[in-house]
Order: sequence, then C-alpha cells, then structure tokens
Amino acid sequence: MAIAMDPTQRFGEWVSGSHAIGGPEQRKAFLVATIQGLGRLDCQLIQNEAYCWDQNQNGEQSLMDLNNHFTLSYLWVLGSYEWLRTLDQGVRDKEFLHFDGLLAARIRETKEVFERLRIPLAKLEAPKRNPKDNPIAYPARHPKNGVAWLITETDAVTRLDLSNSALGLLGELRASRSA
Repeated sequence: MAIAMDPTQRFGEWVSGSHAIGGPEQRKAFLVATIQGLGRLDCQLIQNEAYCWDQNQNGEQSLMDLNNHFTLSYLWVLGSYEWLRTLDQGVRDKEFLHFDGLLAARIRETKEVFERLRIPLAKLEAPKRNPKDNPIAYPARHPKNGVAWLITETDAVTRLDLSNSALGLLGELRASRSA
C-alpha cells in the first residue's frame, strides 16, 4: 500500500490552515497549537501506514506496531473531533470565533462527518443521526486509505478521508481570511 504524499507540504497546510483561527486570544492560540499537533500526528500516521501493512512483517512486534497505529489513529479521530466541536461551538455562540454563514455551515458539516465515527468509537453507541449504524466502529483496513472503521455492514470511514476533510475545511477558512 502506498499513500503518496509529501509530509512536509501536508504539515505546512495544517500549519497555515490553523492560522485562519489564530489570534492573540488564549483559546485561539491553544486551538492553533492543538490543530498543528494533530496535523503533525496525521503526517506521521500517513508515513507509517505502509510499514504497518507490510505483508513481510510478522510476529509479535508487527502486531504491536499495528495495534499502536490503530490506537494513535483512534486518538487522532477523537482529538480532531474535539477541535472541530470547539470551532463549531465558538462560531455558533459568536463567543470567540467569527465566520460567515456558509463557513459556519461547513464547520458544522465537517464536525458531523467526524461525529458519525466519534460516537461509536467513544461511546460505543450508534449516533442519534444515524441510528442504524453499528454501535461499535470495528477497525478495518481500506485498500487505498489505510486505517478505517466499519460504521455499517457495508460502509467504512477512513482516517485519511477524515483528515482530508478537516484539512480542506482549514484551507477554506484560510482562503476566507485572505479574501
């Protein structure tokens, strides 16, 4: 499995996108640092993806490496959901973030995409919006995008798809600030 991406360029996108939120206010600064840290982890997970699925690996060490990769991917999803939830709440409450209606809707939409996986991962129950989903998101491997979780018998969510969605949102927020 090969996911071709330049990790330096991708991390640069996380950094520049995070600055669309940033400012001197303490909560914004913390949000920027959190997004950048999760962006770095995203790049590391992408780089480790091929190693973890290498068919030549065997034995206890490779199982531990694969388990570690799934665990870090799981934690990445939970952490990323939280910054999206905070962003959504900050925009809705107009407490410390201000984006127009279209961007506010995109923030909420991205959060809800994450939420569909986050609820079964964290609460072991189906999301209220998708009551027919599995109450447990079972770990799986997507042939092109690596770590995935089955949310129904036929539907899977990949960590890479979620990451690309979050990164796309940050790009839109950055573009709105420079327009």
